[in-house]
Amino acid sequence: MGIRDDRPTILIADDDPEIVSLLIDVLEQDGYRLYVAQDAAGAVSLALTHEPDLMLLDVVMPDGGGYKIYEEVRARAPEREHAAIFLTGVDQPERIQQAFALGAVDYITKPFSTALLRTRVRTWLVRLGRVGGGDSVAVVPTEPAP
Repeated sequence: MGIRDDRPTILIADDDPEIVSLLIDVLEQDGYRLYVAQDAAGAVSLALTHEPDLMLLDVVMPDGGGYKIYEEVRARAPEREHAAIFLTGVDQPERIQQAFALGAVDYITKPFSTALLRTRVRTWLVRLGRVGGGDSVAVVPTEPAP
């Protein structure tokens, strides 16, 4: 009999190793279970296999990016709920509208503060019912108090 891991799960899909490293460092501190892909095919495979509670998807990647990943996951598993936050350096209004039209729950532009990322991830996990308002997965300030 194995130990059940009820931690919220997050899929990270980004082709920038520095961003991936930052996301892992920040989100592991908050107690999330992470799956990481650096290409669209790997992200789709991980999403279908592990059914993450939340996906953090880079919009611009060499092999299609976050929009393609999100559309493919939704098409291949339409019976499941898929929550995605798009992370990108693209802040054009039409691209942001496209993300929300696809069904994104949020859109964060790079560069971003780790406090903003943590807050939005936690907020969406609470809204999705994966973390309660008082659960132990907490947002810890990254800046020292003055």
